[in-house]
This record gives sequence, C-alpha cells and structure tokens, in this order.
Amino acid sequence: MSSSAAHQKAAAAPPPAEEEASEHGPFPIEQLQASGIAALDVKKLKDAGLCTVESVAYSPRKDLLQIKGISEAKVDKIIEAASKLVPLGFTSATQLHAQRLEIIQITTGSKELDQILDGGIETGSITEIYGEFRSAKTQLCHTLCVTCQLPLDQGGGEGKALYIDAEGTFRPQRLLQIADRFGLNGADVLENVAYARAYNTDHQSRLLLEAASMMVETRFALMVVDSATALYRTDFSGRGELSARQMHLAKFLRSLQKLADEFGVAVVITNQVVAQVDGAAMFAGPQIKPIGGNIMAHASTTRSATSSNMMSIVLFLFIPCSLNHVNVAKSGSFFARGEGRSGYVK
Repeated sequence: MSSSAAHQKAAAAPPPAEEEASEHGPFPIEQLQASGIAALDVKKLKDAGLCTVESVAYSPRKDLLQIKGISEAKVDKIIEAASKLVPLGFTSATQLHAQRLEIIQITTGSKELDQILDGGIETGSITEIYGEFRSAKTQLCHTLCVTCQLPLDQGGGEGKALYIDAEGTFRPQRLLQIADRFGLNGADVLENVAYARAYNTDHQSRLLLEAASMMVETRFALMVVDSATALYRTDFSGRGELSARQMHLAKFLRSLQKLADEFGVAVVITNQVVAQVDGAAMFAGPQIKPIGGNIMAHASTTRSATSSNMMSIVLFLFIPCSLNHVNVAKSGSFFARGEGRSGYVK
C-alpha cells in the first residue's frame, strides 16, 4: 500500500495496537535505527528536514551527500535501509487501483463543483487554482481549511490544515463564518489551522521543512499555499533571472509533491495570472495566462481557472472532459454570505 493511501486509511480508522500503527502512514525517521543506522546520523537527517523514512527514500543521492557529517559510505547504507522499508519497485495496476479507491476527496462546499471534481479536492496530489484578483481563490482556500476538518462521511478529511500565506490575505474571521455554516465550533476550527506568513521565496521553501516535522506529529489533511508564485514575481526579475526562478520554483513544487506523497495531504496552491500582450489581443481582447510556465502546469494534477462568475477545470486526469465548468453567476456566488449557508452553490 502506498504511504499516502495508507496514511489516509489510518486517519479514518485508528489502529488499536501500537504494532499496527507502524503499518499505516509514513515511517518516522527514527525507525532507521532498527536497520543499523546510528542515532547521531538519524539526528543529522532530521536536522536537514528529513523527518520520515519516505523522505529519505524519495531524495536523490546527491542531496543526501550534501548533509554535513554524512559520508558516501553512510549515505549508501542509509539508502539501502530506507529502500527496505519503503517499496520503490513495480506494482500491479490492480493493486494501484485498490489504493486509489481509498483516496479521500475533500468537499469544496459546493455540490456542483464537487461533482465536477469527482468528489472534491483530491488528497495526495497538487490542485492549482489560478485567476485574476477578486476571483474567489483565497475564499475557496479558506473554505477548504474548514471542510478538511469535517468527518469523512460529510466529505471532510478528519485532519488539520496548514496555511502558508504569501500575500497577507488570510483572515481568521472568515474561518469563523464558514465554520458556522458547517455547524463546527469556531474556536476548534481556528486551533486546527496552522498559519505562517512567507516573506520571500527562500523562507517559503524553508516553511515546508517545518511543515514536514509538524505532519509527523499529528494528522493534517490539507496544505494551502496562497499564492505559490507571488513572491517569485518580486524576488526574481527580468529574463536574466528567469532560469534561476524556474529552477527554484520547480524545487519548491517538488517539495510540495513529496509532502503529498509522504503524508497523503491535499495540496492546494493558488496562482496569479499575467496579461498576454500580442497582436491577437487587439482583436480578441485582453488574454491572461497563469504564471510559472510549463513547470507549474506539469506539477499540477488538477488545474482550475477562476473568474468573477465562473470556475473552469482546465486539467484533471480522472474526470470526463464534458464536465468542465460551473457557472457561479447563474447559481449564486460561492462565498457571498446568506442565511446560515453563506450563499454557496447547491
């Protein structure tokens, strides 16, 4: 069983015995000591941000060699020990299909949008939401921070949420309003959301190391980065830094995917857009496209475009292409406050 699917299953049905606990979810990095790795070396791995055996198994050898105090011989021994605990070989499509049946979808709060997404936001993968300002990207992220705490039978993930805010748009009072709609205790909802403000791209990446250590300690169902690309637009400028920007962004997105793989969390990132100024704009009007280029597009399993009155599913691997958008203007705003239900699409 994959680590992400197993971790989700563990959240739904906690194991009664300590022996069974080790079979579910990611292995703590300390488990390498049972395979002959010295406690001091395990501590060095943990200090480098590798908190699980899976994180070691998924890391390139050259990254492990950069950890101070760990020699080539030790790296080879560590890789061998990790590969014995984490399956990295082939598996049958039948087994993979059974694992995917256990994947949890987190409700968006909109039945129509959940239907398009085949149940909601998928855990264990990256969902990108891009659009212009005031197109409800952040509002949807706030909603997911609440719905991920719901029981499984209500479309939730029975876990906490991590929120990395790069734009300063996080509002706890909005969570209280949404919690009231779902009948949850507001104080508990706020307590179950871990928040951090990111101030530059390096800080944003370092926060992922802290997030990994937190996920080892308790169950998280959702991780939000709003927005994943805002700081890249200011920290890197001009074509001269384009290559460096894209490389840094690719490593950040890879780290997000590793967290999704290791802990089975749903990763939701928002993305800004840029106006496309060319000859076609003179006849077709202003065109916009998400920033980040192909690196961002390839990293996302699900890609959603938002506007002031519509959300379109641009890319999703597992749904029919005929179901591709929900008209918010026709059905009513997702996030306008209403009588106890906050005016969500039904």
